[in-house]
Amino acid sequence: MLQERIEYLERELDERTTASAFARCYGVVTAVLAVLMVVPVTEPRRELVIWSVPSGSSSIATWMTLILLFLVPLLFLLACATIRPGRSPWLGWWIAGFSTIDFVFSLILLNQDGLSTAPAGYVLVALLFLTVVLACTHAVQRIRVRNTPPS
Repeated sequence: MLQERIEYLERELDERTTASAFARCYGVVTAVLAVLMVVPVTEPRRELVIWSVPSGSSSIATWMTLILLFLVPLLFLLACATIRPGRSPWLGWWIAGFSTIDFVFSLILLNQDGLSTAPAGYVLVALLFLTVVLACTHAVQRIRVRNTPPS
């Protein structure tokens, strides 16, 4: 009886420690992405900021609109995961999905003709890729914990 209780408490402590680590990682990603939304991602010759989509119907405006369309919900999900990652793997899968879409759209945007990428653009693409990896790791870890029977 006492041994079972000790194992249960150890497992709970491990889960809380892991959840806390993921929450901290999500918090850092959220902060950096929020900053990258207002920093130019291209060079000064044609400076583009993700938050201010240029007017018109150019392909650049279209890609920036699509990035913003998926980046705002991603930031909301990341903020929720920062507060409480939860026990379900679905939050991780949703974050990974939105991050993957934004990653692809960012690559397409930054490879448009006539645009030269600023360091913030490279940071944006790298951070979105790392967010995909982090969210998939979080989801897989939650599935592993869920499928592990108590000893």
